[in-house]
Amino acid sequence: PAFGFDALAVRQSLDGYADAFGTVTVGDRTGTLTVTVWLSSEPVGPCFAGVVDERSTQADGTVLDIQDSKDASRVIARATDGTRIDVSANGVLTLEHVIDIALAPGLRASAPA
Repeated sequence: PAFGFDALAVRQSLDGYADAFGTVTVGDRTGTLTVTVWLSSEPVGPCFAGVVDERSTQADGTVLDIQDSKDASRVIARATDGTRIDVSANGVLTLEHVIDIALAPGLRASAPA
């Protein structure tokens, strides 16, 4: 199916956060996508039941906190270099799409350690 992204807002703040929000179209269906990237020196915290559906650790040490429901998915990636990537999608993207976006190397806030 055809895939498209229309950025409605892109912002970089003075506090180090970068955000993008837009609509995603897959075939004849449209949904929303929000991506926020920032750098943090805080360690990965505990995983709380009811807040996170699943936590997984990738081979490179990146920790993914996953929330998934029928029409929405959210993944917060915590990379070993301090990069935090929060990806939320509603409507059309699968959880696998959201995970792929969260793990995209081009979204790192700094060079990998």
